[in-house]
Amino acid sequence: MIDSMAAKIYMEPSLHILATKISGVAMEGALKIRETVLNHAEGREASEFKHGPNTILGKNTVFGVKHVRSFVRAFSQMIDDIDEQAEANGISHKEQKDLLKALADYVFTHNVPFNLSAEGTKLFNKTVKNQDFFEPLYRNYPLIYVTGPDARDVNLTISQINTHKIRGANTYVIAEENEQLLKNASQNPNEEGYYHWAYIMLPRTGDSLMTCFSATIVLQLLALRMSVRKMKKLDLLGVKDHGVHPDVPKNVSKSITVD
Repeated sequence: MIDSMAAKIYMEPSLHILATKISGVAMEGALKIRETVLNHAEGREASEFKHGPNTILGKNTVFGVKHVRSFVRAFSQMIDDIDEQAEANGISHKEQKDLLKALADYVFTHNVPFNLSAEGTKLFNKTVKNQDFFEPLYRNYPLIYVTGPDARDVNLTISQINTHKIRGANTYVIAEENEQLLKNASQNPNEEGYYHWAYIMLPRTGDSLMTCFSATIVLQLLALRMSVRKMKKLDLLGVKDHGVHPDVPKNVSKSITVD
């Protein structure tokens, strides 16, 4: 289950670990992810994730490789549609190239081209009208919840989960087995929309103090699996000097201490 969760979040550019009354565990887990995965991660008390920190949920401009991939796929489909319509309207291949260059420029500048024919301009205006080019970039934000087995802590965590997932968050839980916690984490707030969740069940102890130890180990293993997956992915993509490695991560000294 740890590797399954890692597979979903290892390329996310940012995430938060939210703990109920054991915030030190969340901060330690976030530190390990920052060190070995080189993703932005923050650990904090779950009840403090509001009025400012939770503005990251829903649409934001924190984009990673998966977000860019979705954008490129949508843009490629748009290019195919333009080529098809240009052929049907008798627009020359040279002007088709100019049209695509103008479109790529318009996405980031909103500069309107002036070198197209009347037919090309008509097709261009039709393509960009009411078009949200950046919609494919937006994804749910990953939140990892950690809680002990105390009933009050579990209920507070459930409240946080339901508060945040309706605003655009995916839910990942690290806790002892609890039927209500599982039910609330797994329910999709929007049946037609994408939503992902995962639940790593800790050994049953009934003791929040013991949860500190077991959850910390799980978070360390999660960071390890994320790091290995991201390292392999970036190597496959040919990204040079990316610095992601579980044993020798970028800028993290493992042999000496620097004051």
